[in-house]
Amino acid sequence: MTAKRWVMLIALVTLLGMGMTGCAGGPQSIPVTNPSQRLDFDAFSILPPNGENWSVVNPAVFRQQIPDLLVIFSKTVTPPSRFHTVTATVRGGRLPNSAGSRTELLQLLARNNFVQTEQRYRPVSFNIAPDKTLAPDCLRYDGVIEDRGVPGYPGSLFIWDQHGFVCLHPYVQEGAIDIQYSQRWLQGEQPLLLEVEGESFLRSLVFKQLPDHQSP
Repeated sequence: MTAKRWVMLIALVTLLGMGMTGCAGGPQSIPVTNPSQRLDFDAFSILPPNGENWSVVNPAVFRQQIPDLLVIFSKTVTPPSRFHTVTATVRGGRLPNSAGSRTELLQLLARNNFVQTEQRYRPVSFNIAPDKTLAPDCLRYDGVIEDRGVPGYPGSLFIWDQHGFVCLHPYVQEGAIDIQYSQRWLQGEQPLLLEVEGESFLRSLVFKQLPDHQSP
């Protein structure tokens, strides 16, 4: 999605048991030691990915590049690889000011995960479909992008695999959430089997009703 067009939701993060404050001067990452312990935000809660070698990363590290980032997890690949990155993220904000129905706006946000403006990216495949698993107004997306512009690797082809949901918040007027897990690897490397860990992370999202907000 186009992060610059979003205004961030006010979300007070209480990363229970993680020792994470979310401030720019805090630790950059903390290992996830208890994946059954919920991370509680103002507008939603989630469970960390349920697997080995996951850490919760200070989102302030990425806020300049991704201003709507609310929480990010990173998985250490074994054996270590400089080419392979695995993340699970939640991004949130208000719907962009654009004409169209709620469904059309959701489709726009979902498609923007794959239709990138930079020439380094080329969509290989993507599928977007309605899915009410998380909330009444949600789209599921799955797709693959080729990335030929990873810094430090000129001319190398990376594969970027993404899976997630974009949903209208059922209790916050014009609020939206994008939750996804993804991995990017150098062509020729072996991707991880992330479906079990990733899908449980996606389906752990629970929306919360805020007392000062009205339902759409």
